[in-house]
Amino acid sequence: MKMKMRLAFVVILLLGAPALADTFTTGEVFDITGFDNATATTFWTGSFTLGTLAGGSIWNVSAFAVDPPNCLSCMSSNPPWTLSSFQFDSATGDLSGMAQANFNGFGIGVHLLTLTFVDGNNTSDPWSDLNKFGGLKTGTFSYCTGANCTNPNVPSVPEPSTYTLLASGLMALLVVSQRFNSKPRN
Repeated sequence: MKMKMRLAFVVILLLGAPALADTFTTGEVFDITGFDNATATTFWTGSFTLGTLAGGSIWNVSAFAVDPPNCLSCMSSNPPWTLSSFQFDSATGDLSGMAQANFNGFGIGVHLLTLTFVDGNNTSDPWSDLNKFGGLKTGTFSYCTGANCTNPNVPSVPEPSTYTLLASGLMALLVVSQRFNSKPRN
C-alpha cells in the first residue's frame, strides 16, 4: 500500500510540474537573437512584445524590433516592422508569421528585409533582403529568445531536465525503501 501511495505522489509531482511553468502577460517583452546560418554569426538582435492571448499557449505579437549589425542608420523604433499573422507559442518558445521592414544603411540604398518564422522551427527559417536596384539576397536563419541566447544550430551538450532528475531520484528512493521494508525483521 505504501508503495502505491509513493508512486502516486511521484506521478502527481510530475503532472503538476507544468503548472509551475512560466506565466506570460500582455505587454511582456522578450529579447530575441537571430543567426545567419551561412556564417553562424549574429544576424540581428532585438525584442518582441506579447499582445493578446490568441488561445491555448498562442499569443499575438504586438511589436517586433530587430536591428541587423553594421546597419548604421537602424534603430529599434526606426523603421517600424510590419507583422503578418505574427504569433508566439509560449509552450514551445517558437514564433510564427512574417516580419518586414525597410532599412537604410546596408551600404547603399533601401533594403526590404523579410523574416519568415515557420511554426515549430527555430533553426532554418527563410529570410530575404531586396534592395532598390533589384538585387536579392536570401538565406536561412536560426533564432533564440532570452537574454543569454546561443545559436540553436551549434551543437551543445544538453543538460538533463530538472524534473527527470527529480523523478529518477524519487523512483530510486522508492525502490530502496521498498527493498528495506520487505526484509523480515527480527
